[in-house]
Amino acid sequence: MKNIKQFCEETGFKLEVSEIGIGRPCVGIYNEKEGSYLCYWDYLGRPEKGHNVAVDEQPWSAYHKDAYLVILTEENDISVEKATEQLDEWIGKILKAGYKIGKTQRRTLASMMTGGLESILLDKE
Repeated sequence: MKNIKQFCEETGFKLEVSEIGIGRPCVGIYNEKEGSYLCYWDYLGRPEKGHNVAVDEQPWSAYHKDAYLVILTEENDISVEKATEQLDEWIGKILKAGYKIGKTQRRTLASMMTGGLESILLDKE
């Protein structure tokens, strides 16, 4: 899981095996400071600063209720190991595209329930 390791070392976030939404088991990138998973959409549901790779390249088992770097496990009948592999590949594409972390003004119901004030931004203008 070299991509997850690199991303977590660079950002200070961590890999979390937990739940999202209403008890949906998952694996994702977690921001302990804010108590939420890292997101990649703005409050209008658009990719943050054009970070289309986070949207276009997301795995089939990514969490789709809101835009977090999260892979569902139990619901998609995949193991934590397989979900982690999918997440690692997804983050590898984001690392290759370039990124930075920034604040977002998200106001969806899901983001109000789960926090998510920091988002991944494309580091190419």
